[in-house]
Amino acid sequence: MVQHHDEGPDGVVTATVTAWDPPRRFAFAADDAWEPAPGAGAERIATELLVEGRDGGTSIVRLVASGFGTGADWDDPVERVSHGWALCLDVLRLVRTHFPGRPSASAIRNGAVPAPLCEGWARYRAALGLEDATVGDRVALADPPLQGVVALATDRALVLRAHAPADALVFLAAADMGDRTLARLQLVAFGGDPEAALARIEPAWSAWLEAHLPTVADGIRTG
Repeated sequence: MVQHHDEGPDGVVTATVTAWDPPRRFAFAADDAWEPAPGAGAERIATELLVEGRDGGTSIVRLVASGFGTGADWDDPVERVSHGWALCLDVLRLVRTHFPGRPSASAIRNGAVPAPLCEGWARYRAALGLEDATVGDRVALADPPLQGVVALATDRALVLRAHAPADALVFLAAADMGDRTLARLQLVAFGGDPEAALARIEPAWSAWLEAHLPTVADGIRTG
């Protein structure tokens, strides 16, 4: 079985499913080998998800990513993958906590800040007036319009849980691109008609990103 993973602006990654035992285990390995730098050696990365039911209707989700090479050239890729998967698990927790069973539609947009990661992330947050945002803070933005609360705050990511103009999760994240910072925006709208909900928030956010941190790529998917 072949799995297609939509990475939005980064294209579609294909992988071969190596284990399928719902709802307990799911594993896959990338079809293409990854070489972070010339001479570092190409490796085929594998991922495994394990789910263990617990009392009270909860579950423990474990994720293992393996197959990385060794040496200094692999240090940054390992750190980026670790950070990315940790954020994905946080997102899963938020979706299951606040929007269980509700259909969703999402859009991904990327912009860029002409500064290294630390400064770039600070400028991304400051452009929205969220430079001091912490979990639990109420958020009221005029441009783009949003009413909600800060649901997650890390050293390079913020997640806003919106209730207006639509029920949604808004993900703001930064990634290191050397002398510039990738400013990622993902919108996930929920509701009986999630595409319509997404349409109520996406145009304003895309326009804001284009005006403040010019867009470099985009992609849309539903789920």
